[in-house]
Formats: sequence, structure tokens, C-alpha cells
Amino acid sequence: MLVMDQRRAQTRLVEPTAMRYHTVFTPPGIIVEQMRHNLVIASVLATPTFSDHLAIYDHPRAWRGLSQRAILTMREHLYAFQFVVDSRMSDYIDTIRSLQTLALSVTPVAIGVEAGPLPPRHLVRRRGLLPTGPAVSAVQLEILSEPEASTVAKRVCERDIPAAEGIWRLLDYDYTIDQVARFLSLGMLGTHSRRRLVPTRVAYRVVINTFAQRVRERLEDQPTIENVRILRHTNGVEDIIVVAMPGPADVRYVEVDKRNANVPLTDLITKTDSGSDGPQEVPTAEHARFAAFTQMLRLGLQCDIVLLHRFVRGRSQLGPWSVRAAVDDAVRDCLAGAEMQDVGREADTITDALARPVQHYFFSQSAV
Repeated sequence: MLVMDQRRAQTRLVEPTAMRYHTVFTPPGIIVEQMRHNLVIASVLATPTFSDHLAIYDHPRAWRGLSQRAILTMREHLYAFQFVVDSRMSDYIDTIRSLQTLALSVTPVAIGVEAGPLPPRHLVRRRGLLPTGPAVSAVQLEILSEPEASTVAKRVCERDIPAAEGIWRLLDYDYTIDQVARFLSLGMLGTHSRRRLVPTRVAYRVVINTFAQRVRERLEDQPTIENVRILRHTNGVEDIIVVAMPGPADVRYVEVDKRNANVPLTDLITKTDSGSDGPQEVPTAEHARFAAFTQMLRLGLQCDIVLLHRFVRGRSQLGPWSVRAAVDDAVRDCLAGAEMQDVGREADTITDALARPVQHYFFSQSAV
């Protein structure tokens, strides 16, 4: 049984008299957020109500076919039990080791936490991350059930190798981007002397950039497509136009709204680069890029892709994960579909298709 006590770290966040003991269950799920200076908040996502489906509450790969309402209901059940730790791992080492033990588990874990009272459930949005239930300050964590550690992940995390190498090995072993980002955020990857905790959002960015670079290298000698392909994919929440062009593997992202809807498609393609995203679009663009590079790697086919994205009814509460799923389907259909629904097929030439304003592809009946 592992027990960690954080009273010294948590006195600033909650009065000791308000503490009580809770038995809760984690999928497992852990997120790390910046606090100040070298301190970060590591939140264990857990629910007081056990479910046979708890394992998928923090496992987006298993969400295909589920409605957004069902996914948000699962997320709402996950309270964020917050522990303050030193990102440099020079203090609170027992706390960090306990969190790392939870992160390696492939099955739900029962834990006991000494924390404040649980507020009524409601959904809390977290920019660039999945939403959760309310946050609860905690001072002690006790692992009540035996975590079932992933043997392969444990071995990779124990290796004294650069973070990029560990990231690629785990992704190559089919661990999800969400699992790998969790390991990296908890200081479990990289050469031992340079490990530290980083915010989960930063971990995602590092994992995605590492993956994109490796995919480019892997596909360097692979064939590219012969012609420009333009395909629309919509799922009622996200509306995606994929423009795939012959050339080395690359992915660019553009959010389409009233400011650029009348711009010719060719102008957006030529003026877009990986540094053109605003603060709101950065997490969305990163996850969209990851999905597109993933499909190119699976198919062994490289091309230059521009993703045009329109929110159908505002931004999804599932954030960049909703876009990632939609882009995954869109790029797969565009590159692998034998009878591709090409929204530019009615144009006499591809030049004519690219000269049309972006809104033509999103709103014309021929693009449906």
C-alpha cells in the first residue's frame, strides 16, 4: 500500500479542518498544470462511484461510436483531486512516485484521498485538455488496490534515453498519444538527469512534434500521391476539408470563419504555415496535425496536407479531441478511399477548384 501525505504543500489551498477521507476510483487519469515558479498541480481524476466502464473514462481511443453527451457525462464524474508538487522532482518525491505508479496502471485503481468535501458534479472546461468534474484540494493519497502496471511502458520509462526516443518507442508499441503525454508530463521519460514534471498541454505538444518529425523521416522514401485531392468530412460537430497535394509529408491547419470564408482556397494553402495559429487554435491545430500524420504513417503514403476546419455549432466541449477524431476519419477517407467523394470533382480543372472561395466547399450542396 502506497501512502503520500502533502499537508505541508496544501495548507495554502484548503483548511485542514475541512478535510475528510474519500474512497474513489481512477481510470487511471492524471493531468499536470502549471502553478507558479517550480510548482505544478498534479490532479488525479477519480470518481466516488465505481463503474464497469470506468477504464474508458480517460481513454479517448475507446470512444468511437459514443455520443458526445455520453462522453461528457463520463468526464463530469471525474473529480480532479489536486496535489501540489515540485516540477524539478527535488521535493515531494513520494508523491510523485505514487502518481507515476498510478499512471502506469492499465486497469482502474481504488484510492483513498484526504481532501475537501466533494462539490456537486458539474463540467469544468480546461483549455487544450479534456473537461473534468470539479477540482478538490487534497493532502493525502493512499493506493488501496494493486495497480496492474504495463510491463512494456515500465521498461521504456526506466531507460536512461532521450525523451524523443522514449516517445517514439511507446507510440510504436501502440500506446496512445494520451498515455505517452501522461508519462512525459509526470517526468517518466527522458534521460534521468533531465527529467521533470511539465504541464500536460506542453507534454502533448512535445509528443506531437516528436511524432511528426519521426513520421517525416519514416516516409522520406515512400511514394506520394499523384494528384491534388479535395475532400469534405462532417460529423455534425466538426466540418473538415482536406486538401492533399503531392509532396513531402507535411500538415497545416486553418480555422475557417467569417474572416476568411471568402478567401480563395489557393490563397489559404499558400499563406498557411505551422506558425500561423492563434492562442485558441494551437491545441486544436496540434491534435489535428497528429491525426493527419498518423494516417499517412498507417498508409505508408506521404503528401502535403492542408486542413480547413469549421466549427458547426461552436467549439466542442471535448476540445481538440473532437477535432482529432474528425481529422483522423477525414484524412483516412481522403488518402485511402477508392471512390473518394471529391468536392472539387465538378470543376473543369484543379486550378478552377482551388480558385473558388473556401465557403464554396463548406456550404454548396455539391460539397455535401
